[in-house]
Amino acid sequence: MTNFNPKDFEVFNKTERYIDVQLLLIAPLDETDIQVNRAYYHSLVGKKVMCPHSGLLVEGVVIGFSEDKHAFTLDIIHEPVNWGGMIFTRSNPFARKIDNWGSLNNVKLIS
Repeated sequence: MTNFNPKDFEVFNKTERYIDVQLLLIAPLDETDIQVNRAYYHSLVGKKVMCPHSGLLVEGVVIGFSEDKHAFTLDIIHEPVNWGGMIFTRSNPFARKIDNWGSLNNVKLIS
């Protein structure tokens, strides 16, 4: 039986600039891909989209786009969703810049 070594399962390797997600290496996006994603997300502002919220697909309108050091985020106003006795009318799906992972992948353009 082999001994478990935590160093074999490092999540972030700074020298190689790869992220290890469930022991699979994913190469980071280059700057050109990030600029293409940025332009696409900016183009969604004002458009109707369908996005998941609390397990339901809801229709809404993108009212804003924000970006920080690590992620892109859309601001969406959608039809009211009752979840746990609370009413939600806004969603903020995001995508990481390094590999485009996140809830923003599930947002679909309607018009």
